[in-house]
Formats: sequence, C-alpha cells, structure tokens
Amino acid sequence: MPDSIRVAVIQLFAQPLAHAEDVWGRLENRVAEAAAAGARLVVTPECTYPAYWLGSADRLRSGSVLSRPAVLERFTHFAAAHRVTLVGGFAEDDGSRIFNAAAVFEPGGRCAGIYRKTLLWDCDCDWFSPGDELQPIETAVGRLGVLICADVRSPESAATLVNRGAELIAVPTAWVNTSGEPGRLYSIQADFLVEARAREFGVPFICADKWGREPPLEYVGRSRIVAGGGRLMAEAGETGDACAVADVSPGAPRGSVAPPDLQPLLDGSGRRLPAIDGPVLVRIAAGSTDPVDPDHADVSLAGDEIRFRSSARAAVLSTSVRRLRSAEIVTFHATRAAALAGVRLCLVPGVGPDQIVTLRARAAENRMFIGATARGGSGGWLISPDGSMLASAAGPNACVSASVDLNLADDKHVTPKTDLWAQRRPRLYRLTP
Repeated sequence: MPDSIRVAVIQLFAQPLAHAEDVWGRLENRVAEAAAAGARLVVTPECTYPAYWLGSADRLRSGSVLSRPAVLERFTHFAAAHRVTLVGGFAEDDGSRIFNAAAVFEPGGRCAGIYRKTLLWDCDCDWFSPGDELQPIETAVGRLGVLICADVRSPESAATLVNRGAELIAVPTAWVNTSGEPGRLYSIQADFLVEARAREFGVPFICADKWGREPPLEYVGRSRIVAGGGRLMAEAGETGDACAVADVSPGAPRGSVAPPDLQPLLDGSGRRLPAIDGPVLVRIAAGSTDPVDPDHADVSLAGDEIRFRSSARAAVLSTSVRRLRSAEIVTFHATRAAALAGVRLCLVPGVGPDQIVTLRARAAENRMFIGATARGGSGGWLISPDGSMLASAAGPNACVSASVDLNLADDKHVTPKTDLWAQRRPRLYRLTP
C-alpha cells in the first residue's frame, strides 16, 4: 500500500429524473479531468444516475431510464477508459426492489462490488429498500469502504467497515439543505459530521455531493476530501460542477476501541424513561463566577460533580443525566450506550477545544443533549440534539446556562420518515476489530 493516494470527488448539478441522460457527458468530462490530475480513485454523487428524487418506484420504471446492466456498462466504460477506480452512485432496480446503490469499478472496468445504502433518509423510504451488508471492497487502491449519505450518521456503520479492514471510505452523497433559512445552505455532514468520523476512525472520507435543486430538494454542494485525522484536504463550492483532488494516506485498519460489554450497543430499540415535567434549567460552570444561582439550577456541572436541585423531579432527572469522562467521547460507544438506556443529557468535564466537533457529532448521532466544560476552566458548551450549539461561553470562570426541554431527546427522528433508532441494524454490525 503506497504512503498516499491521489483521490478525486466529482460534484455534479442535480438534474431531475426527466433529464437523466444529461448527466453522462458531464460525468465523463469530470472523470477525464480527475484522471488527468493523477487521481487513482474517483467518487461520484449519490444516485448520479438517474436522479435521487424519483417520486415513486412506478415513475422510475415507466420512463426511459437505462436498465441496471446498461448503467453498469456506462460506469465500466468510464473506469476502463480513464484507468481509475470509480465509485458510481445509481438507483439499482433488480426487478423486485430498488436500492440506493454505489458500484465500485476497477481500472480495467471490472465491477468489484456494489454497496446498497442501509440508513434510509426520509424520501428514500418511499421507493428504496435498505441494503443488508457492510463489507469493504477489495480494490486497486486498497480495501475500500462505501457509505452513502445518511449512512454516515450511523457510527456503527463506519465502525463496522473499519473493523473489517477498510482503509478509505468513499461517500457518494446528496446532502439535502436543512437550514430552513432563505439563501443559506446547511448540512451537518459538511459542517462537522464527516470531520468527526474521519477523526474517530482514522481513515480518509471522500465525499462527492450534488449541487442545485432537484425539486422539491435542494443540495448544499461542498463535496470534500477529509484526511484520516479530520483535516480538510479539498472542498468544492456550494454551487457549480467541480472536480476536487487531494492526496490522502490510507488509514491503517486499526479498528475502533470498544468497551468490554457490547450488549447495550446491540439493543436495537432503546429505552424510554418517564417524561420530565416542564423545562429544565441546566448550568455548566467552568469556574466560580456564575450568573445562575446553583441552588436554583435543576442540573449543574461544576468541576467533575453533577448536582441536582432537590425537587419532585430529582429522581427522574438523575436517570436522565449521565456524566462521562472526556476520554469516553473519543469513540461513540459510551454516548450511544447512554442514549439507548434513555439518557437525555450527557455532561462531560474537561474537554479540549479540538473535541467540539466530536461533541456535536455525539449529540447529533444520538439525538441527545451534550454539555461540557473546557479543560482548564476556560469555558463551556451546551449542544442540542441536532448538533447545533445552544449556548457557549469562553474565558476564566465562564458559565453556560439554558432552560431546555430534555424530553426532546426522546424523539429520534431526524426527518418525519427517518427514526435513527428504528433504522439501527445491529445484526450487520461488527463492533470489535
């Protein structure tokens, strides 16, 4: 295995299903550009062909969409003509089911394997069936793991690929804009989640996105190549077709460090605790100066100590809140086990500033609140279940306080049709090397 490999991500305009054929010429031009730049691995977006928004299975099958063999033949030609390992995203119709798939082709054109998305995002559920395998694919550039878009939200999926020897992770994606603000494009994956995954698992993540609108969806662009330590190596813009290229070092298949007792992580459904009556005042104190009287905060973290104000809610709050050591958030296991046990808020003392991305990932992947104090008493943070920063403070003796509805952490939906707990697939996971 070479010390580094030149890889490329191709960002393409999101053409609608009615104009599916338009993609082939644009795609080949970008594959040629990547090959000319010396890329050995080229990744294309999720459902590069025919489209991500299908509308319905009948709509896909009633049009002039190319058959599965014909689509694979197109990708085969591109890989062979340009002598690259190519990851091509497509809607795979096997006659009975439709999968959100990505095929991997060797430089000679041979199809080395096909991965099918396992965590379905919202409209995926209307026409795609979930895949049932998480296995790296042997290629000319090494053992390649493939995840498609929302799959990255599942830490177990990335862990499984790495524990089975994946050295690089290719991510065909269509990051849907979730900002809700006119003129702003936002996706947690581009913002922090991909970086957190690369840091945790020590392998590069090579993510190719769409841009523009595929009504009713809009995509954020920002295709990216992230090194194994989490460093951004290359990024495309929010708009415009692009080919971004970077050199990355394949990660050593070290696997992820798992706790001795894995059984809590294999619980597919999770536990729900009794509801908490009313909002909860959370206080996170990095030092002694505090605008909120600690005796009036329902839950407080000061130093290494969690305190609960004496009240009728103290018992249910004590089961809803868990303290973790900063070392325990480096991997996903402790927060996942807590969330599956019904914990709504994890409090972590003594976190380094380089761990904020990881804290946000832990909150988003579990749909739970995370609070932390900065190492050395220089600040604190409170993060919401969607990974956004609810409150933060910096400086000596800083204090963070907010009134929150901890019951929001009981809802594991990231979209109306995507329940993170319902879509967990424990039988597919390998949580030890």
